[in-house]
Amino acid sequence: MGQAVTGSKNSLWPYLLLPVLSFGAGFGLAFQSGQGRALEACHMTAAYLAYTLELKDDMAVIDWSKDLQKSDNVLAFRATAGSKIVAEGGNRNLLSGPIPFGTHYLFPDLFLCHETIAKNPQNPADLLFIYRVVPSPLSGGFVAALASLLSLLALRWSTRTHPSTEKSTSPTVSPKLESAPQLVKAVPKPLSTQPDGPYLLLDRNFVVLQASPEAARVFGKEPSALSQSHLLDLSPDPLLMQAVEKAEEAELRTAFLAHPQVGIKLKPGPDGLLLFLKVPEGSKPPQNH
Repeated sequence: MGQAVTGSKNSLWPYLLLPVLSFGAGFGLAFQSGQGRALEACHMTAAYLAYTLELKDDMAVIDWSKDLQKSDNVLAFRATAGSKIVAEGGNRNLLSGPIPFGTHYLFPDLFLCHETIAKNPQNPADLLFIYRVVPSPLSGGFVAALASLLSLLALRWSTRTHPSTEKSTSPTVSPKLESAPQLVKAVPKPLSTQPDGPYLLLDRNFVVLQASPEAARVFGKEPSALSQSHLLDLSPDPLLMQAVEKAEEAELRTAFLAHPQVGIKLKPGPDGLLLFLKVPEGSKPPQNH
């Protein structure tokens, strides 16, 4: 029973690890994109305000302020010249307190920009600007995590249902022929030559067709339980999944997330894909419970 619980936890690793990594990647890309758009909007706004202040055109400043208030992305802004507020709008509570110069991220979807407009010591001017980005970095991370999780579930579902699809599309035979032992596929086709040491034989759908007793001991499973199982049940490294999908020769030092000491050498053959397991000397395989 303990072995079954451990195997169930290990099989959940890909469904937890890959979405978490995808969330981080999606959040980072959305953050960089949103920060770039916020900086561009801030620089353009500051440049136009500096131009109007230089011309001392009060009507142009008023028009500039009205345009910003109409924008759905600008939540608040304040332009000051010395101790005088030249223009202000939006949610002023967001601009309370001392705010350092530069660009700052406000969770979950805001960027605050504090930029100098005029560097004249006698009459300094600066701009506070809060910009909302859509999509937010948080939503970008969630979308990436959801996409990776759905991809894993779709892959698992397609490989699980593939054998039944083959069976349903097989030609109809008479009851006498169907009951003939020679037509019943009870076990996978054995290898033409049995390799030495621990190995797994896979098909293109990531299903374990055959497992040596040594390989079963490495994963703490019975050979019968390991055969006809799915590679995802062994918590494979994403690099191993890619190598099996490409069906190319490969060699990995760490091939399983739950068994980091186990490496593999992948070799395609006429009977399927052979995974030769490499276990360092002195390491003990998990005990069966």
